Parts: sequence; structure tokens; C-alpha cells
Amino acid sequence: MILKLQNKTENIDLKSIQNQIEKIENEVRNFIILLEHEIGRNEEIVRLLLGWKIFYSPIVINTEILFIGINPGGGDAGNPFQYYNEEHETLEYIDDKHNKYILATNTKKIFNRIDKLKLLENAVKMNTKFYATVGVEEMKVFEDFLYKYHRELYNQLLINNKKWTKVLIEIINPKNIICEGKSAFDFMDDLYDDGDNWIKTLDYDTNKYCGNFQRKSDGMNLFGYTRRIGLSDEKLLNYIAPELLKILD
Repeated sequence: MILKLQNKTENIDLKSIQNQIEKIENEVRNFIILLEHEIGRNEEIVRLLLGWKIFYSPIVINTEILFIGINPGGGDAGNPFQYYNEEHETLEYIDDKHNKYILATNTKKIFNRIDKLKLLENAVKMNTKFYATVGVEEMKVFEDFLYKYHRELYNQLLINNKKWTKVLIEIINPKNIICEGKSAFDFMDDLYDDGDNWIKTLDYDTNKYCGNFQRKSDGMNLFGYTRRIGLSDEKLLNYIAPELLKILD
């Protein structure tokens, strides 16, 4: 893995952080082994899975921005029971070898619109779920299958998704979390459901395109936007961009 510090003057034990992240990676690998043992012969379900992966960027501790999607998309076709520990020198969205897809293009577009493109150089990208599928519908079919026929495994996966995501966020310690889509935003809202410690500064359900919570204890923002329509439509982009700028200034 590639570990970096947002501020190189900080006195942080990177070896200890590496050990913590490797512990999560080993837990993911162990769960994959269990999953393959239980469902490996079901070709109809197995073909929905395209592999497992956590990071799409360097791991930058105390980063200004952590992007979180719902799960890896169809660009990660591979062995359904393989954990891919690819190292990234930079955020995939600004890496010309890997950014030939709409989300990368649109992310650069909105950050360019608010004159914050440079922030992407030290941004981190991961997902709330580490198993790749072509799309959200395939992800739901896989999860529904586990719910119906492997309930204990399904429950364990739900617990792991939340635990792994929260532990990694605590390790990375971002100033701002940007949720890519309403599903990711709702997942994170549920993950950090600790009552009075959050202030709703922008209501996603009211305006339909973006929302934000700010944590009282440290000022961390939990921002989300409609990534497909919102970043592709110029009118909506002009609405979302100023709201994003508010949390980054």
C-alpha cells in the first residue's frame, strides 16, 4: 500500500497505521474465503461478483477529502473471490491511465468549477462495500440472495461493511467526506447515527440533489451529491457546486 500524510510535519506512526489497515485487509480476505466456500458453486450468483477492492487512491492520512461510493463498479472485472490490492500513486480520477469513465470526468468537472481541482491530488477514494459488481442492481441481487439463502452470512456481511468502513475512516481521519450518490450518503448517515453530535446544514431529502451534516466535535463534514444526474446536468451542477464549495472553503 502507499501511505502518505496530508501534512508531512505531523508526528504520526505510519507503521502502526499500516498494520491496522492490513488487519482489515486480512479480515476481508478471510470473509472472501468463507463466501466462496458457501456460494462458490452457484454460477448464477458468482458471475455477479467482479472481485474485491478497497482503495482507489493512495491512503492519505488527515486528508482534506475522502470520497465514498456505494460499491466498486463494472470497471473492476476479475476473479469474484479475489482481493485486489492495487497500489495507486494518485487518485484514480486524475490518473489518465484509469479515469476513462463518467464519474471521474464529472468529479474533475465539479472541482474545476469551484477552482478546487488541486485538492484531488491528496484525496482518498473508497466505497462502503468492497465487492465489485457491474451496477447497483447486480449488487442488490447478490445481497438479496444471501439474505434469502445464507442469512447468517448476510448478517455478517452487513456488520463487516459497517465495521470496516468506520474503522478505515477513523484511521484516515478526513476533514470532509464526500458521498457519491444518495445510497452512499444514507449508508454513512446511518453509520454515524450518534444523535446530537451532528448538525444538518443542508437537507438532502428536501432539495433532492445534495446534502450535508457537520459533526460538532471536530467540524468534519458529511456531504453527499447525486452523482449521475447531478454532475452531468449543467443546471444541477451549477446548484451543487456552490454547496460543495461552502464545505471546502
